[in-house]
Amino acid sequence: MKTSFLALGLLMATLHAGQPYFQQHVSYDITVKLDDEHHTLSARESLVYTNHSPDTLSFIWFHLWPNAYRNNESAFAKQKFSQGSTRFYFSSEEERGYIDSLDFQINGQSLSWEFHPEWNDVARVHLPAPLAPGDSVTITTPFFVKLPVVFSRLGHTGKHYEITQWYPKPAVYDRYGWHPMPYLDMGEFYSEFGSFDVTITLPKEYRIMATGVLVDGEEEYAWLDSLSQVADSLFALDKKAFKQAMKSLQGGRKRSSKSESGDERERQWKTLHFHQDRVHDFAWFADPKWLVRKGELWLEDSTRRVTLWSMFLPKNAELWENSVEYLHDAGYWYSKFYGPYPYQHITAVDGDLSAGGGMEYPNITVISSGGSKDLLEMVIMHEVGHNWVYGILGSNERDHAWMDEGLNEYTNIRYWEKKYPDRNRAIQFSETLQEKWHIAEHVRMDWAMNYLGYISRALPGDDQPIELTSSRFDRANYGSIIYGKTAIFSRYFQEIVGEDVINQIYHDYYETWKFKHPYPEDFAAIVRTHVPEGVDWYLKDVFQTTNTVDYAVRSLGQGRARLINYGSLAPPVPLAAYDREGQLLEQRILPGFTGEQEVAVPASTARIALDPAQRLPDLNLDNNFSRHPLKVQFLFDQPDYSRRMVYWLPWLFGYNTYNRLPVGVMVYSGMVPGYDYGISLVPLYDYVHQTMAGFGTVKKT
Repeated sequence: MKTSFLALGLLMATLHAGQPYFQQHVSYDITVKLDDEHHTLSARESLVYTNHSPDTLSFIWFHLWPNAYRNNESAFAKQKFSQGSTRFYFSSEEERGYIDSLDFQINGQSLSWEFHPEWNDVARVHLPAPLAPGDSVTITTPFFVKLPVVFSRLGHTGKHYEITQWYPKPAVYDRYGWHPMPYLDMGEFYSEFGSFDVTITLPKEYRIMATGVLVDGEEEYAWLDSLSQVADSLFALDKKAFKQAMKSLQGGRKRSSKSESGDERERQWKTLHFHQDRVHDFAWFADPKWLVRKGELWLEDSTRRVTLWSMFLPKNAELWENSVEYLHDAGYWYSKFYGPYPYQHITAVDGDLSAGGGMEYPNITVISSGGSKDLLEMVIMHEVGHNWVYGILGSNERDHAWMDEGLNEYTNIRYWEKKYPDRNRAIQFSETLQEKWHIAEHVRMDWAMNYLGYISRALPGDDQPIELTSSRFDRANYGSIIYGKTAIFSRYFQEIVGEDVINQIYHDYYETWKFKHPYPEDFAAIVRTHVPEGVDWYLKDVFQTTNTVDYAVRSLGQGRARLINYGSLAPPVPLAAYDREGQLLEQRILPGFTGEQEVAVPASTARIALDPAQRLPDLNLDNNFSRHPLKVQFLFDQPDYSRRMVYWLPWLFGYNTYNRLPVGVMVYSGMVPGYDYGISLVPLYDYVHQTMAGFGTVKKT
């Protein structure tokens, strides 16, 4: 794209001049029963659709996303196959799912409707009379869902249920018109705000968590409280007894889906009514084996308590031990970064998610357990954070994915820095490697999760602009660009304008657009309100282009330094000058530039650094420093680009018939993103021939 979303925003603002903001509203009343013998849902929906737009509507687009799992012709199936994933393509009919038994009615009169010409999970429902501005219409329909096994988000694994994107849902109609879209695995959603009353009937033994709070749910909450007390007592056991208890729970007697006598009528059932206002989706999850833990979060003004629920399988109990803490801290910090959490609970459930590490829904998130407690915390805080960016700030995730995923990933960096300041942003992904062997023990969360991914795509020119629709990204760029690039450039923007200004921007964004549908131009307008000048490099170049930055120190003379930017992206950059003892003489922010530039520095300057905090997503961070003191490190750790990092490890590999098994040491430098070179030397001693041997490599990265 050659035009920025700022320019696009100005154009669209002109076209819509004089038209006030509007937003449709949908009130849902759904009753549903789970059949866990046949893995189906039998349901009825009644919705009230209110037209707040200035336009008269003759039809409403509906999303019927369970049909994504019907056959190989769906957009979901085609996307998975194009990505090289054939699991769904070769799945059986029994494993697949669908929605049917639909009969859209108004006042008992059946409506005409047809599927979208390209998508079998989108339908256009024709209204019997035009819906004028300000009017409402009540539409009812029965529906039946055959649940697939978990291929993506909706589905089941045995008696574990993840009920998401499961009901007929109107598409969004906003200032740019209708937004019908098929279900995709890579590519999320956009839905109308409204209210939900959902009544769920299921077997009594299931633990269930959902969007919203229970109406007259005292008995169910009392049962969950008792389960939480049981879990607390289990975690109070010593390590050996705890593991034995979890093993016993995992191997417990398998429950039958029917009563012992085989009579379905004698089975115990429960019916639960959930209610929630000011949300744009409803999801629920159920499992008969979850352990339950409970906590609470008092918001900063101490006037309202948020209940925290964590539900997880016994096999993952040790990993989930601190999950309530993660829920608490995510709710606490996001409330500070954006604005107060407005709902009554925050919940995380242990799932079988094939779409990735976690998936967000209003009030609740489903998590696939990670490999370490830090990784689990990262996923929980990321998905809880989506309650703000996606949930409260209801942007179009499909067309502008950075507005939820990218800004949320940036906020994850802020969270990690605030919660773990003494760690220098480090993340633990392997206790054995990092704590016991001291390998990579200081690897920064933002470097590992964001910088590496972005630079690995940008260096060879395989990156794409951030501001593209989800369907236009390849799979690698979906994570590296939407998440990674947005996050690290937004964190660098914070480095330039300061944390106080960032707080003002995000608080203003929250207060202005909560429970609404912001677009990129709306976010940009908020930023420009607080930073009126010098932000095009961020709002235009970062989001709309693949321009890269590569600042470098070319030379340092008496009182002068010659700098160069080998790239075409020109953000402001901090410059620091040091004397021979390493004492800071001066630090200031230089305006962004391209090409060469000479700047004055104190006469006693012996070393200078561009971006001394190493925050800039620079292609080559190594050349941002005029000198590099040596640092030797075993095997690998977080690179300090201000030092000449030299890594070593014993070399006991490489058997061959001539030398047999020579031994020696490998020494290397560079090799990872942020350097433009890689050097390795492996001197060896050949005991067979009693001589030196070895090999080495030099490459441009």
